[in-house]
Amino acid sequence: MNWWRKRQLRLRAMFDKRKLDAEMDEERRSHIEMQTQENVDAGMSAAEARYAALRQFGWVESIKETCRERRGMMWIEHLIQDLRYGLRMLRKNPGSTVIAVLLLALGIGGNTAVFSVVDKAILNPIPGKAADQLIALREVEVARLGPMGVSPPLFAELASYTNTFELLVAMAHYGTTLTLDRGGTEIKLTGITTSPGFFDIFGVRPLIGRTFLPDEGRPGNDAVLVASYGLWQRHFGGDPHLSGRTITLSGRSYTVVGIMPPTFQFPPDPEGNKFWLPHLFTGAESEPAMREARHWDVVGRLGDGVSLQQARALLETVAKRRAQDHREANRKWTIEAKPARTLFVGPTLEAPVDPGWFDNSSPRAWCWPASPRCSACSSPGAASALWIISIWKICCA
Repeated sequence: MNWWRKRQLRLRAMFDKRKLDAEMDEERRSHIEMQTQENVDAGMSAAEARYAALRQFGWVESIKETCRERRGMMWIEHLIQDLRYGLRMLRKNPGSTVIAVLLLALGIGGNTAVFSVVDKAILNPIPGKAADQLIALREVEVARLGPMGVSPPLFAELASYTNTFELLVAMAHYGTTLTLDRGGTEIKLTGITTSPGFFDIFGVRPLIGRTFLPDEGRPGNDAVLVASYGLWQRHFGGDPHLSGRTITLSGRSYTVVGIMPPTFQFPPDPEGNKFWLPHLFTGAESEPAMREARHWDVVGRLGDGVSLQQARALLETVAKRRAQDHREANRKWTIEAKPARTLFVGPTLEAPVDPGWFDNSSPRAWCWPASPRCSACSSPGAASALWIISIWKICCA
């Protein structure tokens, strides 16, 4: 019997159950009547002949169950019976039903909320498309200082390796605070200074207007900004004509060239970035003398067919050459490349999850309770995640 025929029979068993049962009962009666007639012909009375036929045929209900099991759909019948029984019990005890529904709602809602926090803060803090192709670049002082940002000269050099990096963007490590005057009240707004290709690397489009042009960010051509959805709604009432207008922040005029959608909020920040400003490194900033100005977070998109291991090999070569060309006393610098999400989740959360993190005896166990003095705990979103894991450790210990 081919698979299509089997599917047909199983579908018939599901939707024509009553008809099949009726056919089975008719066949059973026919067999019993024929056996009864044979017994009568052998010299038995009618009553004895029927009794003998029934005894020879066996237990009727057991045979029915065996035939139904052969159809292969009994598990669906059992499931429907269980659901009906459960619904009858719930209807019979409305108080228990309300409590059960509330507990389920709280459980599902709680799990959804927890996962939303963990997903946004730890698992997928990077917006846009193909986030797995994005890497974070940092300079690392091997002996003492640990990971830091990237200097403008190194950024300019790495950006020239277009065969390895499709695009590199820089973000100021520290936010920019400007004030907005609204009716005599000064409102502090926090934003991020970035290189012009910032939005392109994530593949996101503005809700209104445009993002930065390649030449915006040079001195004299940097008085533009892209506004966040929150800034647009909260302080400008969702004015559809805000894009293209000039606003004054901290006494300086800026042209709003675009407004981002509400789903874009990057880098992750508890307060939310209100705007983005462009910046292009000048020739003076890219001079070797500025190699110690490691104040920029760099995110890159790997080129087609380029692996993270290949990028790391290139960075190792660059770091060795730079160490020979520009020696620093008692310091050895390397350049590390990691998945971009590690730039925002804190050092404790950078490594892949392994059982040791959930073991109180592990030397790498997370802070418990979460400490604001710990660099990992104080990173955006990490404190919430640490409290979640802390509760997990209590409940599951």
